[in-house]
Amino acid sequence: MIERYRPDLHLATWMRWLMTGSGEASQVQGDFIRSLGSYHQDKHPLVFMNARSGIYAYFNHLRHRVGRGTVLIPAQICPVVPYAIRACGFVVRFIDSDDRYPSPSSGQYLDGLTGETVAVVISPLYGYLPGGFQEFGQSLREVKIFLDMAQGLLLADLLDPQLLQRADALVYSFAPGKGVDTGGGLLLTKDRLEVSGYRLQKKIHYLPIFSQVMLLRFLIISNLYSVFLKRLEREIEVDKEEALAKYPGKLAPAEIFSLWQAKLQVFAGDIQRARKRAVRLSKSALVQQACDSSFFDGSAIHLRQVLRFRDVRLRDQVMQSLRRDGVDCAPAGEALPSEYFAEKDLPDFPKARAFRQESLRLPFLGRLCEREFQQLQQTLEVALAQHLSQRV
Repeated sequence: MIERYRPDLHLATWMRWLMTGSGEASQVQGDFIRSLGSYHQDKHPLVFMNARSGIYAYFNHLRHRVGRGTVLIPAQICPVVPYAIRACGFVVRFIDSDDRYPSPSSGQYLDGLTGETVAVVISPLYGYLPGGFQEFGQSLREVKIFLDMAQGLLLADLLDPQLLQRADALVYSFAPGKGVDTGGGLLLTKDRLEVSGYRLQKKIHYLPIFSQVMLLRFLIISNLYSVFLKRLEREIEVDKEEALAKYPGKLAPAEIFSLWQAKLQVFAGDIQRARKRAVRLSKSALVQQACDSSFFDGSAIHLRQVLRFRDVRLRDQVMQSLRRDGVDCAPAGEALPSEYFAEKDLPDFPKARAFRQESLRLPFLGRLCEREFQQLQQTLEVALAQHLSQRV
């Protein structure tokens, strides 16, 4: 079985970090933030035990500054984001996806603005963001821009510089499944936030995450990963729901920057490998015939490799064939608001729904060995050839 996501299992990095002292935390912090992007230096860092606590912290701060209002967010986004914003007292208004990408375009955000809008949340889902954001910030005037970079680690320097400079806050997630796999979240803001009400966790509280990494390593080596995958995914969703009641969250120890820095260096190599392999996949005549070429861009990060099919039924057939032949894949896209909010008057989001119906995500290409990647490539080719021939 080629797993959908293989966590970073460089256990020696964990062991060195757990055994060492705090060291030059401020120097490592500066180096790490610079490595994330060229336009982060004017922002103040806050480190939380998870990214959702950072989201809550910023919007709680904003609520005390501007009062009530509406926040525009993508229709496809992790549900903890709108839940956290609502918990701060804001009204959430969802914006449908772009025609091609799973995130809204700048024009869609601008069309959604009203006099009640206090902020917009921009999230490059799967590492993709439509163009046209160069002048976006100027059009917003006093409206705040919040960048959710949970799926955009190492993407910042590929985004429009004007957008990054104008952004009032960004949040990064380092939870298992996001590339670095250590846990924790980093909030970068232009404003200085009051955090006296937050409790500081000690370094020892990262041991449970280390234990999770050890468990995943055992499951993968023993070929039990696929058996436990559904149970693990259910537990992750339960964890998200339970976490909603745990605001305001906790601050992480400053020493975490040294662990993040070490892991990021490894992840950067994985991303380069994933980019090259995405381009290799795109050269297949069968892939070109069946799929949208937008999701093979060599400049994206490809943490989750997306295939968007031109035919919904073909997507389902290929996904079934890949799973049967040992490639763990899943439908792409996030849950739509109607699936987790109880309101009955929520609008439909046809473009976001279409993306979910037409797309699947392959395993993270950057952590496969060459033999596994060739196996995936061959299995995909066979599945496409079989099902495309049935349509002639």
